Amino acid sequence: MTVKEAITRADHDRRNDISETEKVGFLSELDLKIKNAILDRYEGEPVAFSPYDVNEDATLLVPEPYTDLYLYWLQSKAALLDDDIDQYNAWNTLFQQAYDLFFRHYNATHTRKNSGNFRF
Repeated sequence: MTVKEAITRADHDRRNDISETEKVGFLSELDLKIKNAILDRYEGEPVAFSPYDVNEDATLLVPEPYTDLYLYWLQSKAALLDDDIDQYNAWNTLFQQAYDLFFRHYNATHTRKNSGNFRF
């Protein structure tokens, strides 16, 4: 999924007054968190990441079929900015479930980096 696809799909589900620049920033924030919390902790090629630019249509880090987490993330941010705590909680719960599903898949299919020979 690309940045523009995520924004378009999220806007289709919930109209909002958030600028595209702000939404791109939300997606950058999430992918940086995913890179730091998940991708960088496993063996393989290092993942290069720089914040997304509103004028580019970059591919997001999480692959199909786990990309719904981006939609839920944007929806939860929109609800939070609208001060709609009930909707925020609902979208954030869906986001957390999708994030956990992606993490479990990634953990099962990749090898964690060795953290050294630390022993007590």
